[in-house]
Amino acid sequence: MQCPKMLIVVLALVSVAACDNKEAAPPAGSASPAAPGPSGAAKAPAALEWKKLDKLGLQVEMPADAEVMDTSADAPNASIFNNDCKVSVNTVTPVYTESYDSAVKEVKGDPGTKFKEFKKNEKTADGWHFEWVAEGSMEPKPVYAVLIRKTIGGKQYECSEKSETPEAAACTVRACQSLKKL
Repeated sequence: MQCPKMLIVVLALVSVAACDNKEAAPPAGSASPAAPGPSGAAKAPAALEWKKLDKLGLQVEMPADAEVMDTSADAPNASIFNNDCKVSVNTVTPVYTESYDSAVKEVKGDPGTKFKEFKKNEKTADGWHFEWVAEGSMEPKPVYAVLIRKTIGGKQYECSEKSETPEAAACTVRACQSLKKL
């Protein structure tokens, strides 16, 4: 009787077809799938890698296609960016504010934007973490800003950016929090 063999073959084919139609789960430790964008289509998460900031003696985790640009002037600085994420990392020098209260005033009084509200306003053990929403001074569009000051290896750094979307600001936060020594 051929029925049991035929049933096994049919079940095997159905099983293979079902496996081919399932979405592959992301590898352990990888970013979760991105939320659907404005068009409704999900945007694949960018692979992350450590970008070396040689002059600063630091590294930052950013999308693999991000470029590193040396923006040093009076101290070692860098910009790391791609189409979806941008971060500026600056060595704190004497021209930077020294106190948390002064930093809050600077954020609220930024002449390039009109401050609306803090999403995060936190003094940390080695600096501060600000996330806020403002309005562009030239165009009445929302601006999502991040400024994180932290101490790494005895030196202070500011990691920041102003973005057009909350998603880009979230990328900045994640990258700034990843900063560490080379």
